[in-house]
This record gives sequence, C-alpha cells and structure tokens, in this order.
Amino acid sequence: MRKQQTVIINGNKNYVSRWKILAVVLMIAVIVINVYYRVKIKIINDEFAEQINEYAKLNQTTIFSIDGIYMYSSAGALDNIDVNPVWNLNLYQFTDIAMYINNRSDEELTYENSIRSMYISDVKFNNVKLGEQSLHYKNVNDFGKSIYSEYSVEENNLEELNKNKIDDKLEYIILNDGIIDYSQPIIYTDASTPISLEYMNNAIQTNEIISDTTQEVVYDGSLLRRAGVNLQDLAGSISFNITIINNLKQEFVATVNLNIPLEDSVTGKTIYDGKYVYKINAENLIKFYRIK
Repeated sequence: MRKQQTVIINGNKNYVSRWKILAVVLMIAVIVINVYYRVKIKIINDEFAEQINEYAKLNQTTIFSIDGIYMYSSAGALDNIDVNPVWNLNLYQFTDIAMYINNRSDEELTYENSIRSMYISDVKFNNVKLGEQSLHYKNVNDFGKSIYSEYSVEENNLEELNKNKIDDKLEYIILNDGIIDYSQPIIYTDASTPISLEYMNNAIQTNEIISDTTQEVVYDGSLLRRAGVNLQDLAGSISFNITIINNLKQEFVATVNLNIPLEDSVTGKTIYDGKYVYKINAENLIKFYRIK
C-alpha cells in the first residue's frame, strides 16, 4: 500500500514565515515614519524658534505705542413720529474713542518714527447682546456728538451717515504739514493728531414709546434708563488692528481690544446719568510690534 504524503505542514510553515516577514516590514515602516515625524517636528520647532528670535530682534526697542485712550459713551434716539406729547423712538448707544500715539519723536523725527501709511482693519464686536454694531471714522471736532445727531429720518441720508463706516479697512491720508480736514481720515506723519473713531450700536430698541410728559425727554444716556435697557445687554468689547508703515517701509501692528465703557462699579457713575467718560494714560499702554 502506498504511503500518504502530507504537505499541509510545509504550507503552514510558509504561511507563518510570510506573517513574520510582514510584521518585520510593518515594524520597520513604523520606525521610519516615527523617525520622519520626529525630524519634521524638530525642523518645525527650530524654524519657529528662529522666527521668535528674529521677531525679538525686530522689537528690541518700542518705536510706536498708544499711551493715551479717551472714551466718551452716551446714547440718543431717532424720532419716528414728531408729535408730542408722545415720542416714538429708535434708541442707539455710541462711544467716541480717541487714541494718542507716542512715536518717541520728542527730540527728533526720523524715517523710523514717522508714519508713511496707516490703516485700521479686522474689526470685531464681542458679546454685545442688543443692537447692530458698527465702527466709524470720527471727525474729532464732533467728538462727544453722535454721528446720528445729523441724521434725518425724513431725508433718509443714510449714505452720508455711513460714508466713514469701516467695513473692511480704513486707510488714512498722511500729511506732513498744513491744515487737516478732519471730515476725512487724515493723520500727521509725526503722529501728533489722535486716532478718532466712533463705536455705534444702533436699533437697541425700535419704536420705543415714551408718553410721560412730566419729564423732559433728553437725548442722551438717560434715555436708556427711561426705556428700561439693561446695561449688561450693551456691555461687550470691540477689537481691531492698527497697522503703521514707517518711512523705512518697516511694518508695525497693534491689536486694540477695548471694553465698551458704560459704568464704574467703584464710583457708581453710569451712562444712565447722561454720559460716561473713561480715560487712561500709561506708557506703552498698547504696543505696536514690528512684523517686517
């Protein structure tokens, strides 16, 4: 009788050998990938460290900074119906902002500390619960008076009202000397004029009826109290970037983040009193950092 031959054992051995080879290949691949990413991370870290080092070299001294901020907050209304003794009002709140740049030019104005071009960009409004927010260039001669004070519902001159609204970028005209026309965004090259802006929060309440004729209707922050507007619903912040390019074509950027000033928890003063003023002065309050 012929003996049976068994080939399954050899087949199992070949099967196990293939799995061993595959496992070794996978292990080598994992090691190679791991080494690759370690090298890549090191290169990225080295490049980042070099960027930080270069950035630090560019900012060893401060050339431009905002050293003073003055903010004036109040409110007002647009008349829907001009019939007394009932007032039908659309309420708004505004804050005028003046910022003063220090360019270290007390002794000498140089190519480094003089302004060649300047613009405001990246405007954001944060955590304001009521109204429609916008930021505008402000004629410094009208500081403390809302841009809406010249607006007429009957004339519907919104185009004129919004001509200085900052939708994307507000570019300034740079003036070496002469008389400034403050109706448009202009600044002297020596930074001797303030940056003047107006934050507007429109349509806080629309068609607000005030029928109490025993008290005079004053178009200021006291309207917010009479209309029952909660100041916490108007609180929040505004942020934007200011970019300056000097006459050496070096680029500096400052990120401005301002809380909307409505009340002082220490003194008890609020915008309900008609207006609320906030000011702060300090060296290097907001620094411009050179990026190029």
